[in-house]
Amino acid sequence: MNNSFYHWPKIDLHRHLEGSMRIETIRELAMREKLDLPYGDEEAFNAEFRVIESDERTLVRFISKFIWLRKLIADKEVLARLTYEVVEDAALDNVKYVEVRFNHYHLMKRGIAEEDIVKALNEGIDLARKRYDIEVGLICGISRELPAECADSTVDFAVRYMDQGIVAVDLMNDERYAPELFVRQYEKARAAGLHATVHAGEAAGPINIVNAIQLLGAERIGHGSHIFWGEDADKVALDHNTMIECCLSSNVQTGAISDIHEHPINGMRELGIPVSINTDDPGVSDISLTNEYHVASEVLGISPEALKGILLNTADHIFRPELTGMLKNKIETYFNQQ
Repeated sequence: MNNSFYHWPKIDLHRHLEGSMRIETIRELAMREKLDLPYGDEEAFNAEFRVIESDERTLVRFISKFIWLRKLIADKEVLARLTYEVVEDAALDNVKYVEVRFNHYHLMKRGIAEEDIVKALNEGIDLARKRYDIEVGLICGISRELPAECADSTVDFAVRYMDQGIVAVDLMNDERYAPELFVRQYEKARAAGLHATVHAGEAAGPINIVNAIQLLGAERIGHGSHIFWGEDADKVALDHNTMIECCLSSNVQTGAISDIHEHPINGMRELGIPVSINTDDPGVSDISLTNEYHVASEVLGISPEALKGILLNTADHIFRPELTGMLKNKIETYFNQQ
């Protein structure tokens, strides 16, 4: 089987808008916003936004890259441009379906009106779809460290704009704010017909995975790196057929795992827990989805045949299920032609 993973028609279920920005766009916008950055030193400038070799491998250090990034999205025009570029970059990597996560609260904080957030996101997506063979779903992120009324506002926003591309809610950021704090918001989102995913078991223990599934109804878990640390989290995920959105390089860079060879993806596969391979923040990590498939194959020893199986199974867990058949057909057609 052809393992030139660039040519594979791929699916990315875990990609953050802010963390996918192009470094040249960052530089342009940072200068426009007159941010105090080392523009004359390319290496030092890039280090503000990308993980570098000398960085401490912690989630705190990783997230520090977003401090400046969030200052760049100043208006709806910039948001539309960034959305287009994020989807274009996915398409240029032969991704056929991508779910893009955005942070509702931080966009509102920048003064972008809710209706303009949705218009800008869709303007960027629509332009990319006209130019490339790609489909998109939008996931609205809840900042778990903020007051409950912020979570309420985010869910209300997501429900209000379900008919304009928002397919799911996600619980993001500081895992010390546990899933059980957000039961009411997730019940409201799911009752309205939104899908549910949760960042869990990345920077905290496996109980967050269990509670995300059992209390919040999470259909997928972001990262889930600590799934084998106890609490029967692996059994709960298996019993609920909950897909783990694996982000290989990111999990090393954030310190969720200390070494790539410790990644639990193969253990999950052996148990029958559904897994997908995703980028997380390709701009910050300086990777592509093709890169992650190479890591899975060449470092973790997952065969091309098994990776094809992961890809087909990923299509069964997308939050736009009306596209599942089309995506599977694209994948099978590609491999039948090899």
